[in-house]
Amino acid sequence: MAYEDSIYYKKPWLKSYEPGVPATIDYEEIAMPDILDRTAAKYPDKPALIFQGYSITYRRMKDMVDRFATCLTDFGVRQGDAVAILLPNTIPQVISYYATLRIGAITVLNNPLYSDRELEHQFNDSGSKVLVTLDLLGNRMIDLRPRTKVKQIVYTSIGDYPFEEPAIPAGGQKEEDGRRREAGARRLQVEGLHRQVQPQPAAAEDRLRGRGHVPVHGRHHGRVQGCMPTMPT
Repeated sequence: MAYEDSIYYKKPWLKSYEPGVPATIDYEEIAMPDILDRTAAKYPDKPALIFQGYSITYRRMKDMVDRFATCLTDFGVRQGDAVAILLPNTIPQVISYYATLRIGAITVLNNPLYSDRELEHQFNDSGSKVLVTLDLLGNRMIDLRPRTKVKQIVYTSIGDYPFEEPAIPAGGQKEEDGRRREAGARRLQVEGLHRQVQPQPAAAEDRLRGRGHVPVHGRHHGRVQGCMPTMPT
């Protein structure tokens, strides 16, 4: 179907707009990482993220993003590549999202509650080269990796952040970490990135052109699948 024949071109919803409501608005063309840079420069010591009482400032968030972006580049991720993020709402989830966008790669957010069959389809459908996940899901993802295009697994832990009570029991952790190391999975301890890499991510040529994010549908219409956001003009 030609774009001129699509509903996006005809814009029938404009007939429902109240008088005085503009058909379009003037919005700033800026990439998400650039907004983070600007905010970090303006409010460096303001809280950016608060997770279970643990807070990081915009200055630290930007530093973490830049360092993990460097990690992704070292893993071979380039502009236009897909990075699957299989994490709950945690600090590493936000860092991974912005770091992926920083180097012009595509973020593919996956639901940790999905089955292996659903995740296998999502990873292959998106062509994800790197998977960022939780340590609790690490062994499952190692078993799933041979059936996908994922080359590198990075795992993190909710327990990396100080809680009044331990978030994750310690039993069996050493054995599980040993298996992940044998499988080549890399540990992402966001707090320790400053000891591992420098905040020097590769610059993307044009982050405003092309896809930056592939949202994944739920199960309402059968098999879960990714979709491509559109911005009609």
